Amino acid sequence: MTVSGNVFNLTPSAIGAACTLANKCGFVGVFSEYGSAKPYAAWPVPLNIADHQDNVFSGNTYNGPWNFDSFALGNVVSWSQWTSGYKDSGSNDTITAQDAGRTYSA
Repeated sequence: MTVSGNVFNLTPSAIGAACTLANKCGFVGVFSEYGSAKPYAAWPVPLNIADHQDNVFSGNTYNGPWNFDSFALGNVVSWSQWTSGYKDSGSNDTITAQDAGRTYSA
């Protein structure tokens, strides 16, 4: 999957008072639920979806207070982690950067 050359605009007040981080409003990401059955129990499913299937975000611009969900559902990462990559503390896997060098204006 490639998500490229887009402008993402988010104005929470235009959506309403319920547009909050707690309500999962304003998210972009590549993530999955954990697997529960062998051989896919725990980390293999989110790791493969987030980092081993050539899913790429590139050349995008983010305007507004976007949040980034990476690796596993509910794993909110910072703009720095989204664009630089990071080591997931639960699985100890390194997750590849997305949208490196792009723009973000909260």
